Amino acid sequence: MRLTKIIHIEADKLTADLLERLVLGESLTAHCESVQEFNNARQNAYNARRNKPRPDGNVYDISISGINSTVKVTVAEPKI
Repeated sequence: MRLTKIIHIEADKLTADLLERLVLGESLTAHCESVQEFNNARQNAYNARRNKPRPDGNVYDISISGINSTVKVTVAEPKI
């Protein structure tokens, strides 16, 4: 069993630098108060996944919820 750590932040604090500090199994959940914050957090997560690959070879799993206005980014092993 692998224990995971969940970090809750505000949407405007979801940056590529913060995502780089996460380790395997950790996840970051951004709670958004408006549609604009939700879109910005979602785009920041996708841009970090596309443009800033992790040096350890792990990848970002991104899940979004329009109902709860949350963006969750998890560090995971690459799928083969």
